[in-house]
Amino acid sequence: MIRDYLPGVGARRSLSMDDAVGELNALSATELIDLVAVAKALGYPGASDALDSAVSPRGFRLLAKVPRLPSMVVDRLVEHFGSLQRLLGATVEDLQAVEGVGDARARSVREGLSRLAEASILERYV
Repeated sequence: MIRDYLPGVGARRSLSMDDAVGELNALSATELIDLVAVAKALGYPGASDALDSAVSPRGFRLLAKVPRLPSMVVDRLVEHFGSLQRLLGATVEDLQAVEGVGDARARSVREGLSRLAEASILERYV
């Protein structure tokens, strides 16, 4: 979850995932329920202002559920598309534009994401 919501992408990221985990581990139980303290630990600039800005997942957690997808390819997909919304809207051809994603893998990713999205929608109504 931390990877999905850290501010910045790739080299522009101000805090590594390990650093963010360390910062969160250093928080007391009281600080963990303080949203400003958590935002600051995750590296959001002007943490109190960060609470007013919208955040959206990049897609790490969803891609982790796609079978037989190497973590290097997951990283490339997230870096290329930048957000879960753009990733979910990607066609097979869009996915093939990412290094390490051929036709078979692109179809597998597209089908896996579609299945996961459908399952999520079904869970809301069941």
